Amino acid sequence: MQEAIASLPSAHATCAAVIAAFHLWHERREMIPALARELSSVPGYASSFDLDYAEGDCAGLTIFEVDIHRGREQHFLGVLYGESVMTVFLYSPRTFTLSAGRDESADYDSDQMLTSDPRRMDELDAVGMFHQVPKCRPRQLATVDLAF
Repeated sequence: MQEAIASLPSAHATCAAVIAAFHLWHERREMIPALARELSSVPGYASSFDLDYAEGDCAGLTIFEVDIHRGREQHFLGVLYGESVMTVFLYSPRTFTLSAGRDESADYDSDQMLTSDPRRMDELDAVGMFHQVPKCRPRQLATVDLAF
């Protein structure tokens, strides 16, 4: 496990690469799918999910596995992004409230998550994470607002 963690990119380097990609994407005035492709090339990339909330202010979630140089627990960078705003946050598997099963009524307004592991998450888990971020308040590393 320690070898696997040691091979991961640092949280700081990944955060800097994500912010740089967002700025370049914004300067080129490209569409959201181009940003998702750009982020998928950043080291540590684990998964991406399309979201469509707040009239473009949250169009996607991309997750990276990173090393924070402390302990053996896995850590991830979550990146919520839209047309002009990006938020980067750090989380561990214990950050979010997970459910043993999903209610039959769970939909895109639900904060239910079965997992926070980006390799096992589905679209409803990503939606649940989007809804839980304000409540769980994971460590926020950066917010970029280019709406000017």
